[in-house]
Amino acid sequence: MAALALCYLLLAGDPSLNGTGIDRLDLWLANILLIQAWIPYAESFFGYNSVSWSISTEVFFYAAFPVLIAGFARKWLIKLATVALLSLALIIICLATNLSVYTSLDQGVTLTGVLYINPLARIFEFVVGMCAALLWRATQSKVHVRPVAGTLIESAAVAFLFYSFYAVAQLGAWVNAHVGFAGAQWLGQGSGMAVSFAALIYVMAFQKGLWSSIIGSRIGVFLGEISFMIYLIHYVLLRAYVLRSEWFAGWNGAALLAFYLAVLFGLSWLLWLVVEKPMRKLIIDRFNQPSA
Repeated sequence: MAALALCYLLLAGDPSLNGTGIDRLDLWLANILLIQAWIPYAESFFGYNSVSWSISTEVFFYAAFPVLIAGFARKWLIKLATVALLSLALIIICLATNLSVYTSLDQGVTLTGVLYINPLARIFEFVVGMCAALLWRATQSKVHVRPVAGTLIESAAVAFLFYSFYAVAQLGAWVNAHVGFAGAQWLGQGSGMAVSFAALIYVMAFQKGLWSSIIGSRIGVFLGEISFMIYLIHYVLLRAYVLRSEWFAGWNGAALLAFYLAVLFGLSWLLWLVVEKPMRKLIIDRFNQPSA
């Protein structure tokens, strides 16, 4: 809501300038209710603050979490297999209907809307993360390594992550050739990297090495706290710059970049302080109240 309001304030009263250029009441409602990711048309999921589709997707994850977490320690493999099969079903549907990736608004339903944006196609990644958390809880008291060894393990996890980009690209090429483009898209748009990212998070959670100590420092934690606001408003600020580029005539690239980063980090911190942090506390306090 705050990011959507920011679109209105910074874009001359026309928040659609940050999205597809389409401004309709139904699209406003979809964004306010955070259901835009369920509508496989770009005018919905890329409307207004276009990156907010991911919040719509995550809201579904949070809603599904109570169901997913029930008996997870015993049924994690079944639940992981279930969401993997759900993704496979969506891939088959995309192949059968010959959907293509989004390139223009007049395409209608696209592969992007079904496999990249759709919460049902992305929940596999969420469950992989839950599996990593389950493994960490089971092993956290059993791992004892010195800082040097911890740093080496963390470095290996980072190296594995970067190698995975190459490996997933190669696997995607094979899937594209032998299964179809939809399967390659599902892998390449994030799901293929889920295991390597989960492995990195699992290793860093032990906080046994240099890299996790940097991430866990005060500045690292602070940047993590405001990171979601940075994500939500970064493109709004870029669009605001395009709209008023004449204000910055004569500025060199370094000055523009420094100014942009200063505004981005400063405004992200402010929104985190006055919007995100109080709302998080309100929600936590509400659910921590003892039942009557």
